[in-house]
Amino acid sequence: MDEEAYRYRAFISYRHTERDRKWAQWLIEKLETFRTPHALVRQGVPSRIGRLFRDDDEIPASSDLSGQIEEALRVSKFLIVVCSPETPSSLWVRREIDYFQSAGRGGRILALLVEGEPEQSFPPELLSVERTRIGADGGQIVERIACEPIAADVRPRSGERRFVTERRALLRVAAGLLGVGYDDLVHREHQRQVRRQQLWGTIAAALLIAASTGTYEYWDYSRTKTEFYAGIGARWGVPFGIGRLSADATSHRSVSYAVTTRRGMITEVKRVNGSGGLVALRGDGIDSESWLVGVAEWRMPYPSERAAEIDICGANGRVMIVQHFTWQPDGSAVVSFANAAGGAEALGRPGPEAESFELTGIETPTRRSLVAMHRLMFNEAGFVTRRYYRTIWGTPAKDAD
Repeated sequence: MDEEAYRYRAFISYRHTERDRKWAQWLIEKLETFRTPHALVRQGVPSRIGRLFRDDDEIPASSDLSGQIEEALRVSKFLIVVCSPETPSSLWVRREIDYFQSAGRGGRILALLVEGEPEQSFPPELLSVERTRIGADGGQIVERIACEPIAADVRPRSGERRFVTERRALLRVAAGLLGVGYDDLVHREHQRQVRRQQLWGTIAAALLIAASTGTYEYWDYSRTKTEFYAGIGARWGVPFGIGRLSADATSHRSVSYAVTTRRGMITEVKRVNGSGGLVALRGDGIDSESWLVGVAEWRMPYPSERAAEIDICGANGRVMIVQHFTWQPDGSAVVSFANAAGGAEALGRPGPEAESFELTGIETPTRRSLVAMHRLMFNEAGFVTRRYYRTIWGTPAKDAD
């Protein structure tokens, strides 16, 4: 029969007991998903074993089962017999073996030994084969010659893992179906496993490096970092550094701004001298507003891209005043002020904390102001474009300056 005429690579013959059915199903699943090593495919060996006959699935309900089984046997290139101690008593299995031998395909019968000893579990038809020879008188003589079938063994072995035993049996059956030597298939399969392990090793190493890099980046992102700047600005009410300075440049400046961040958010800004000590604002530049004189530190208890609360501290590190930001639907913010005790505070009217400051050569502001709130308007970049002053009652007020 031509190769193209075979519909199935193999017919699985087994006694329909629960144990033998389980092994037949295992064999079908493993063989139909088996991939031939590329080295053998390049030599012309099929890349896949192909389709196997499933009698339970593929024979429709019919009273003429024998006819359908014979047809399936006729279009199957190989016969695989699942052998256990009950197999020799199965007339169907023995007839299927006999049919295959009668068709001249006795050399294409494979056995899978799942339990018992070979002489106990192999049907008699597997242990001998009919041969025809010409006698001395010129007549044909039919005789049975003892033979040992190609068999794979999945019985448990002492000291060997079940997976290893089953894999060896699978490769022995696969070698027979593909028409290659068992040793050659084992060698090529081992080479494939080595390459696969190397590939997975490379992938694992890459993942480890990526994980390590990611872990470092996350650690670096999460840790508290301090950088120094020549000046500061504010975006959406949050201070930020302007003009990055090196540690050496900072040590030679009378005033720098130390900006501390965590997870990308600013948590603290300090005015420091070259030795790292706090330096209070004196009234020049950003210090032009009298209420900021004496300020040396800004702390953000709730760091975010938009200010929620800012604690304004003096050179001794104690809170002078607290700014609370209430964001409005139009993008503006109402900023209210409270003293360290939480009470409402008017700018320019020093609270009990501010009164304890001692600023050498600097006079503490004495002018009074009723301003206790700001209404800040921002542009798209987050910079203040307009500021309105309000009293603690929310009515308009003028700055004392």
